[in-house]
Amino acid sequence: MSSPHLAQPTPAQRHRFDTLAKIAARAEVVALEFFARRSDLTRVNKSPSDFVTEADQTVESCIREAIAEHHPHDTVVGEELGGEEASSYWLVDPIDGTSNFLSGLPLWSISIAYIENNHPTLGVVSMPMLGRCLYGGKGFDLHEIGTKLSTAGGSSLVFGIGHNEHWPSNRRILIEERIKSDGLTGVSLGSCATSLALVASGELAGYAEGYVGFWDIAAGVALCEAANVPVSFVANSRKSASFVAAGPAPIQPDVFVITQTGAT
Repeated sequence: MSSPHLAQPTPAQRHRFDTLAKIAARAEVVALEFFARRSDLTRVNKSPSDFVTEADQTVESCIREAIAEHHPHDTVVGEELGGEEASSYWLVDPIDGTSNFLSGLPLWSISIAYIENNHPTLGVVSMPMLGRCLYGGKGFDLHEIGTKLSTAGGSSLVFGIGHNEHWPSNRRILIEERIKSDGLTGVSLGSCATSLALVASGELAGYAEGYVGFWDIAAGVALCEAANVPVSFVANSRKSASFVAAGPAPIQPDVFVITQTGAT
C-alpha cells in the first residue's frame, strides 16, 4: 500500500489531531517513571527476542484512559491489551524498543496511530529520553512539540534497517547492498517506530523492516506521509505480518520489494 495524496482533514480528524500530543504527554510521564526503575521490572519473554514488562501494560492503560477522556466513543487496539479492530480505531504500541528500554538505551518510543480503512491517518511518536515528540498525518504537516517542521529530505548518510527473528537476514544484506550505491550505510536502532519518526524528520535517510506488527509501523507511516517521505507498507492485523519501507524516491520502491520478497 503506497501513500495516498493528503486530503483536507475532517472536523473529527482535526479534533483527534489536536489531542495527539496531549495523549502522548500523559504516557511519557508514566513511561519515564518506569524507565527510572527499569532494573526492578519483571520481564516476561514473549519470544527469545521480544519482551513485555509491567511498564508496557501500564503505559498502554494510561494511553487508553487518555483516549477515552478525549474520544469516549473511539475503539482502541493495543499490542499488549488487545482489542477488536473496526473500520476506524486507535492502534497503540506503548513501548516500542523494549529491549533498548530495559538496557537503559534512549532509543525507545511511545507509538500511537489512528487507523481508518486499514490506513494510518494520524500518528504520534514520542521519544521521551530524547525529549522529542513528533506528530502529524493525513492532511496535516509534520509537527514536533507544536512546531511545524520543514519537509524531510536532508543529507543523512544512514539508512535504518530493522532486525527481528522473523525477518530473513539475507533481506537485510540485500538492502545494504542496494543502498550502498547511493552512498548510504545501514544501521539498526532497535526501535521501528523511533526509526520511522527519524526518517520523517530527515535524520535517517530511510527505513525498512519486514514481519513486524502493524502497531510497530502505523504511527511512523503517518509521520512519513505528513513529511512527504515516500513510504509503502503492508498492514496485517496478525502479529509479525506487516512490512514497511520508507526513504528516498529513487530507491524506496526497490527496498520495499526486497523487504517483502528478497527479490532484487
